[in-house]
Amino acid sequence: MEQKLIDSHAHLISENVDGKEIINKMESDNIEAIICIGTGPFDVENVVEIAEQNKNVFAAIAFHPEYADDIKEKDFEKLEKLVLHNKVVAIGECGLDYHYSKDNIERQKELFKRHIKLAIKVQKPIMLHIREAEDDAIEILKPFVGQLKDIIIHCYGAVSERVTKEFVSMGAYISFAGNFTFKRFRREDISLVPKDKLLVETDSPYLSPEPLRGRQNYPKNVHITAQAMADELQMNSSELKSILIENAKRVFEI
Repeated sequence: MEQKLIDSHAHLISENVDGKEIINKMESDNIEAIICIGTGPFDVENVVEIAEQNKNVFAAIAFHPEYADDIKEKDFEKLEKLVLHNKVVAIGECGLDYHYSKDNIERQKELFKRHIKLAIKVQKPIMLHIREAEDDAIEILKPFVGQLKDIIIHCYGAVSERVTKEFVSMGAYISFAGNFTFKRFRREDISLVPKDKLLVETDSPYLSPEPLRGRQNYPKNVHITAQAMADELQMNSSELKSILIENAKRVFEI
């Protein structure tokens, strides 16, 4: 029987997503647990509620950088209370994203630093969304590395060997998603990551792996990415999956 994997990053509250059906099919889809992600004031409470109601669903909540201009003080105050819930296992996804807009970089940085300080205060891992902003993210993170419980780079983009080595030097967990299977992805960077720092995710309903690219993604597809990771590392897939499960349980304390 195929091993059950932990999807370390999935959106169960999203347009056209039937979270209830996904949760009901976890057993048949060989999914042991899902880390459900909240990204804004509009869904963080619901994500915690889903985790509270389902034994094998856990929450990671924060404010995505795309909402940096919209976050009010009352929103962050609500977040500070919600992260204390015992089913909230990480602060995330938060970080920097310069892909669509560079008009609010300073506001993004300010929000990112606030999330870092919150993660330090509650001693829970911080789960990062970093897109086309790697150097700024590294500069901001470095002074806090010794204080943060753990750093998780979600949906890692592997933009360069230098950046990968920078994150590895911080002791960060590197989480690969469906884009790892894409033709132009720098898959060789996975060999730079210590085995005990590897995670796998879907980022569903986004980023379906090949050969499903372009379709809606589901947590069950985490097995496709895990197999691609094992192939690149020239490892037995069962051996790598055991490592990925152990790593997820360790970092999220589940």
